[in-house]
Amino acid sequence: MSAFTVTAEFASAKERAPGGIINAEAFQALVDRGFEDVSKEVFDVVQEMEAVVNVENVKYTTGKGISFPELADKTIPISRDEDSPSYSTGATGFEWEYDTNPFRRFIKFGRDAIEQDIDIGFANAMDRVEQLLKIHTETTEAWLADVFNRGDGDGGAGSQCLSPDGGYLLDSDRPNPDLEAGSWGNLEAEGDLTQDTVFQAAYNARMSISSAGRLTSNTIKSMMIPAAWEGPAFTLFQSNQLIGTNYNDASWASSKFNMDQVKVMSRLTSPIIYYWLCDPKSKDNPVRLAKFSDVKSKTWWGLGDNPDIMLARIRSRWGVYLRNDGRKALRGGRLAADS
Repeated sequence: MSAFTVTAEFASAKERAPGGIINAEAFQALVDRGFEDVSKEVFDVVQEMEAVVNVENVKYTTGKGISFPELADKTIPISRDEDSPSYSTGATGFEWEYDTNPFRRFIKFGRDAIEQDIDIGFANAMDRVEQLLKIHTETTEAWLADVFNRGDGDGGAGSQCLSPDGGYLLDSDRPNPDLEAGSWGNLEAEGDLTQDTVFQAAYNARMSISSAGRLTSNTIKSMMIPAAWEGPAFTLFQSNQLIGTNYNDASWASSKFNMDQVKVMSRLTSPIIYYWLCDPKSKDNPVRLAKFSDVKSKTWWGLGDNPDIMLARIRSRWGVYLRNDGRKALRGGRLAADS
């Protein structure tokens, strides 16, 4: 009688094939070992980060620009017609730059590998090109996720890119282009995800100042949190009453926000909450993906004087940078402890 109980006995995975040409021997080895069927494992790429950045097509591989802030006057003085006129003054803002980087990856097949086995060979070649495109998407997502995961400088370790004012995406005591306007910041104090911390962030957004030091009230449109904090966020924003209070006090947080306004990000691995003050796709979002050349794939026969090699490659050129200081787009800070 057959055994109906088995115990785990982990198998040794086959080693990763070395780089270089995919040849007929690799496929023949499958046949020689008696395999009649080969399954292909293909996984979808988690695409979420490109939805929270501004994508722009650029004409040059590198570029340079400068912001031109508003007039510095905070008020207009009383002035009679016969008085000497007074004139408004402006200020030149901070410079910003972008650089793009080339990305390429190749695969090559021997003709006999493609002709060796119709089911495994040629289909495998085409599938591998599709997988390269997915890896490119994974690369873009990883680069963008890194900007947000180190958006506050990662505890002093640094970040992938800086704002034009020299600060991180989230930073405190930031300079204004008008020295008389003092400094400002969009970094929230570290704290747990509670009604008090969300209220403080909303209050700070309301009391924010412009580049000339004038009051410019912003409101929180949505939030972005790591997936590990989805549970606490649900409890906070879906509970009409404050848990643990004597009289079940009404919850300010749930009256202002709900889970539809919370973006739960699998690639946001650092314990940072971002408060969006704008639509991430608006021009106010400072995080820019500069595309000089979008990803393209190509296949062709012939390597040098050898016509029996089929090659495939993908190619793109892009970069990530911060275009402005982001005061109209983002606030955020570290969450105090893992959920």
